[in-house]
Amino acid sequence: MIKLKNILAESEESDKRFAEYVYKSYLEDANQSYSAAGVAYMIMMDTDSKIPPVYIKNVMKKYYNMDLK
Repeated sequence: MIKLKNILAESEESDKRFAEYVYKSYLEDANQSYSAAGVAYMIMMDTDSKIPPVYIKNVMKKYYNMDLK
């Protein structure tokens, strides 16, 4: 699994790697759809990292064309 702390930085490449992390860790094998807030909560529970839901929504839309609510 990709280490979250290694990919969070302010750059285009880190946004892409974060989107890949979210997809592979939480969404790829999901039997249900998640909201951006739901994904942010799961990340917080797993890693103690607080990621704004709007950021998650934006990167998933940009790199995976996923429209998380």
